[in-house]
Formats: sequence, C-alpha cells, structure tokens
Amino acid sequence: MKIGLFIVDDIFIKDQIIVFLNLVSSLGLDIRDFHIFIKQPRKNNRLTNEYRDIRFPAKYYIEKIQILIMRKMLTTKLASRWVRISNESTIHQIDSINSSTTVTLLSEQEIDIGFFINFDEIVKNDTLLKIKRTFNLHNGLLPNYRGCQPIVWQMLNNEKISLMTLHVMTTSIDDGDIVFECPFNINYKKGVFLNNVQSFKSIPSTLIFGLRKILYCTAPFTRQDQYKIQTQYFKRPSAQDTRKVYFKG
Repeated sequence: MKIGLFIVDDIFIKDQIIVFLNLVSSLGLDIRDFHIFIKQPRKNNRLTNEYRDIRFPAKYYIEKIQILIMRKMLTTKLASRWVRISNESTIHQIDSINSSTTVTLLSEQEIDIGFFINFDEIVKNDTLLKIKRTFNLHNGLLPNYRGCQPIVWQMLNNEKISLMTLHVMTTSIDDGDIVFECPFNINYKKGVFLNNVQSFKSIPSTLIFGLRKILYCTAPFTRQDQYKIQTQYFKRPSAQDTRKVYFKG
C-alpha cells in the first residue's frame, strides 16, 4: 500500500508529520509505505501588500516575532529527525499539485490513499483521479466553516472550541463526508498564528484514528448534510479581517 501525505514546506507541519509517522506501526503500517509530497507555500502578492499597508496592534507584531523564534528553534531541533524520515520514506518535491509534472508523477506512483494537510491549493479533478482515495484535513468545524483559513472566521465568531476535521476530498471545497473529528481549543489570549500552530498539534491523532477508520471500519462516513447545521462557505480573509482578531480577547 502507498499512502501519500501532501503538505506545504512548513516546519510546524513537518513537526507533526514526524510525530504521526512514529505512530503508524500501531496500524500495522511501516514508514516505508508513505510518500511525502512537498511544495513551497503559495505567494499572494496582493495580500502581502494589503498586510503591509495596514497598521496592526502590538499583539500582532509580538506574535509574529514569537512565531519566527519558534520556527528557528524547531528547524534546528528537527533537522536530524527529518533526515531520518527522508531516508525511510519517499520524499517528492513538487511545484504545483495540478501541474503536468505532478499529475504524471502521481500516475507513476499509483497512490492508494492521499491526505492533503493544510494544503494551499485547490486540487483539480484531473489530479484527484490519479489517487485512489483522497482525504483532506481542515482545521475548522464542518459544515459551518468551509473555505480558507477557518481559524480567523472562528475567532471572529467567538468559537471556543473547534475540530481538526478529516473528510473525503471532492472537487467542491470542504464538502466531502466526514471521517474523523479531533477537538482543539481556541485561545483568545493568542492570535491567529499561534492558534493555527495549536490546531496543527491535532494532526497526528486525526491521521491515526482517521486512517484506522479508513482501513479497518466498515461503517459509512458521516455525510455533512446529516448535521442540522447551516452550511457556510468563507472566502479567504483579508488583512482587515485578520486585524479584527487582534482587538479581541
């Protein structure tokens, strides 16, 4: 069996992937069963300029410095552990998930199960068809908070608790059947960046128990329309939306 993990090149995500891969033996799997597909984070020059033009409260800038320090420390700490992961699993560097080179690579690899983890691209149908079963990790309540960066919208709506939601991936955004939900707290003493990092700590548990259900459970997944909750889709938050978070708490 080949299992694909699709991630952006982010040290906080890599940290949790290492934790997860150290647990896969409990499912009768081996680290050599995994292929990790890594791409660079997508740049959004319009949004970058928008953030540059808006004055944020001090809390925002303090948190950015905290995140920068955490990244540097974690990068040093995990360097040797990531080398081991690279030696024991298969690492693929990709440019875009929908590029012709990536689609060709996926055709060659014949991935049985694919997990998209905090991914920053919409995956097109031609790409999805190259993976036998595809799932997405979304750090927000579904079907309440479909769309980009749900932490921002949940904080603006005063949610106290959220879920790392593993769901079936379809051509529509965040609308597939729910496989597993792992709760995490939203802390209003912290801002968007630190709450995102906090949510990532739910990734290993969500993947382990979700994969256990996918591989060994015969019960159907939960359809999102079985929730008596209004479905909502949120656009990518603007700099002004993010700024509002830092005046809360």
